[in-house]
Amino acid sequence: MKFTAEQIAEILEGEVVGNPAEEVSKLSKIEAGEKGSLTFLSNPKYNSYLYNTNASIAIVNRTFVPEKAVSATLIKVENAYESFSKLLTFYNTVKNNKTGRETPHYISESAMVGTNEYIGAFSYIGNDVKIGDHVKIYPNVYIGDNTVIGANCTLFPGVKIYSDTQIGNDCKIHSGAIIGADGFGFAPDEHGVFQAVPQIGNVVIEDQVDIGAGTTIDRATLGSTIIGKGVKIDNQVQIAHNVDNWKKHRYSISNRHCRFFQNWCPLYDWRTSRYFGAFVNRRSRKSTSKGRYYTKYKSAFYCEWNPRF
Repeated sequence: MKFTAEQIAEILEGEVVGNPAEEVSKLSKIEAGEKGSLTFLSNPKYNSYLYNTNASIAIVNRTFVPEKAVSATLIKVENAYESFSKLLTFYNTVKNNKTGRETPHYISESAMVGTNEYIGAFSYIGNDVKIGDHVKIYPNVYIGDNTVIGANCTLFPGVKIYSDTQIGNDCKIHSGAIIGADGFGFAPDEHGVFQAVPQIGNVVIEDQVDIGAGTTIDRATLGSTIIGKGVKIDNQVQIAHNVDNWKKHRYSISNRHCRFFQNWCPLYDWRTSRYFGAFVNRRSRKSTSKGRYYTKYKSAFYCEWNPRF
């Protein structure tokens, strides 16, 4: 994709200083700029790089006054950093704006798929699935029976959605995430042998949720595991089953607009059969929280509440 300085200035509501027909097809850091790339300058300590950069176009603050000749075409805006971020969002949207259906793929006759969809090769969409408009399903995605996915969602390659999952609008699930696998539930039989407890609940993901690559969210034993509106979850996070029980707690995974990072996990109080939230760092064997809680198994993690999230 190529864009001219004039087109970029129109998107950013900026002013072109130089050649409005100058074209770029990629982005670069100002110190590593090359012909055909676009960069930005917002921090004055990097001013010197602007005079030597090979980038074709540079976004600068409207107040910037060059001290010597600049070879790059400039686009002056109110805030260069915010404008560059806006341009990144626009670029990413255009780059990922795929539509159509690649082959081979499988869509059940009973499934309903909205308009302006993208279905990648080797994707599987099961019975009675309902998918909203403008949804992008990348290659090798599995969507189990009776799943509901809202509008404007993106499922990146290799995502696995087990049956009966409900996903809201404007959600993004990155590669390798697994939603709705069985929770870790086992009970000893009369011979003391652990048998799996059937997990017949589901997972409910509300609107505007981002889920990182390799994250797993287990289905509930009964009822639903719930991820609240606006929650952001990092890569390789494990969310245990039935976390909907936390909805009344301030630190719940269900709380709106929470963020959870790598190695975050729910802890389990085996005395009360309750889960509670914790932020996990691999630093020591001590577990602390507000109140007395214990993990079922000895953990090599240090755990603390993070109310600021």
